[in-house]
Amino acid sequence: MLEFLKSLFIPRSMAKHRFMSIFIAICLFVCSTYILVLPAKSYYNKNTMDIVNEQNLASLQAIRDLPRAGEEFTEFVNDIKDKGLVTDKSVLSATNLGVKEIEVSGNIIGFLTKNIEDNFWYFNGQKTDVAIADKSNNKPNVVAVDGGLEIANVTGKPVSVSGVTAGEAVDVIAITVDEKTSKLMINDKFYDRIITDSKMIVTENGGKLIVNGEITEVEVTNKAVIYFIPKVTKYYENTFSYIGADGIKRNLLFAIDLNKAVTETVPYSVEDTKYDYLNEEYFFVICNLSSVYYQCHLKGINEKNVEHNGTILTSIGYNTQYGVSVINSDQINVDTFGSYFLSIFVQGYAAMQISNFTLIALLYLMGFTLIVSLLFSLLFRKNGRLKRFKEYYNIAALANLVPLVITFIFTFFNPAWFGTVYLTTFSIYYLFVLYRINNSPQMV
Repeated sequence: MLEFLKSLFIPRSMAKHRFMSIFIAICLFVCSTYILVLPAKSYYNKNTMDIVNEQNLASLQAIRDLPRAGEEFTEFVNDIKDKGLVTDKSVLSATNLGVKEIEVSGNIIGFLTKNIEDNFWYFNGQKTDVAIADKSNNKPNVVAVDGGLEIANVTGKPVSVSGVTAGEAVDVIAITVDEKTSKLMINDKFYDRIITDSKMIVTENGGKLIVNGEITEVEVTNKAVIYFIPKVTKYYENTFSYIGADGIKRNLLFAIDLNKAVTETVPYSVEDTKYDYLNEEYFFVICNLSSVYYQCHLKGINEKNVEHNGTILTSIGYNTQYGVSVINSDQINVDTFGSYFLSIFVQGYAAMQISNFTLIALLYLMGFTLIVSLLFSLLFRKNGRLKRFKEYYNIAALANLVPLVITFIFTFFNPAWFGTVYLTTFSIYYLFVLYRINNSPQMV
């Protein structure tokens, strides 16, 4: 056993392993990579939050320093909390994304809904005696009769409505919310307005239909009935804006997107004219199916050289997988909203750094050693004891062990030292090992 251990660390004894399978050499490099990841993982998990506090790491301080006072911020946070976000088996779900109820007033005399489960029409949320003749979602035909409203294909059973006279014109307006985009739909026409409230308030003023306080282009010339089609939506967004201590307006857009697992397809870029990136700053938190995506500033802003208070704005974005962290609406509140999501992003940032370190370490250990072994095999082929590339590569795998131990220790203090320490120690030690082997009076 002692002789075997010597053959792993004593240069001249290493020569006995020069003919081993090159697969073993590759395995040694791969195992070395994962050994080096351990101190890097420990470092990032322990110190990433300190780095955020010391410097504006990935501009996460914009999330940490959100103002925790004011009615607008309270409404913003509570509305998000109300969506019932929770991750289960690394998949996000939300229980309260759709419009749950509708309220009407003015010339809007009521709203009709279909209940497919019991096959009856509901008026103003109350079950009527009118059975559904057509189970499709097509807008119903409504006629004013004595005693109320009669739905086409259903005779003798009018829906009771006061103040309606027979033969009076009644408008029927179909309102719903698109399942994927959460955009308002009126009479099957899309409106560039996202409905984020669980309650829709519909009224009329000046002959125009008003939805949640905003006037639409839909005309209401008579008394009207809303045909409301409730749907469970998969998208939600809300924006909170505030003026920072430096006088810069910052906008945090928070979205829930259950339509996709990756949000890179949503650019949030300077090409979108609705963003005033010269005078304002934008930050995005997008909770999708499998991860929470964070983006600091608009994509493409790097090329614009926008400067705010002496700092050039740089776009940064990354995903935090729910396997790394979780989201639970029960843990979201006004006082801890910023710090709660900051902790999630910090975990994601640490995971990203660990992943990057693993890739770089693997490239260094596999790529750099391969190139160095090839160069030395060409350099010493005529005069050296080792003749084939395989021998040089196998010796490199063993010569990697001492630099591995040294780099392992340094990486505990700072993974950024990895490249310099490993490349230097491996190059010097590998050259020393080859010198000892090639000048050995007798090949082992």
